[in-house]
Amino acid sequence: MSDWFNATPSSERLLSEERLILSATEQVHEALHCADVPKKVLAERLGVSKSEIGQRLSGRRNLTVRSLAAMLHALGYEATLSIRPVTKAHELPRDDLMTFKQRRKTPLAHPSYRTTRVRPMTVKSEAPEMVAG
Repeated sequence: MSDWFNATPSSERLLSEERLILSATEQVHEALHCADVPKKVLAERLGVSKSEIGQRLSGRRNLTVRSLAAMLHALGYEATLSIRPVTKAHELPRDDLMTFKQRRKTPLAHPSYRTTRVRPMTVKSEAPEMVAG
């Protein structure tokens, strides 16, 4: 990262928060793209306004884990969460320097491609079939 970043414990904590928020919103954008669903349709599925979806994805509204899960579920996806040791400002991995569009164009085999991808959700029906009698 460039020299303008003043690496303090507080600023590095904020960096971690922002990186997680960015990753979450990028995954929703990727799910929207893969599912070919406009934000308006996602908003209808969730019973909220299109502007609320825009606010969630732009950072103007707090994106909770619950709302993230609901958005992904409405698109047919679910997210998994992984942890890693804290990355110091001077050790930022290459994937943080790539934009969402660059990541989409990067083949999965490329070593800089992030490993936490949105996966399609599979639904298993555990309810027995009803038999009319």
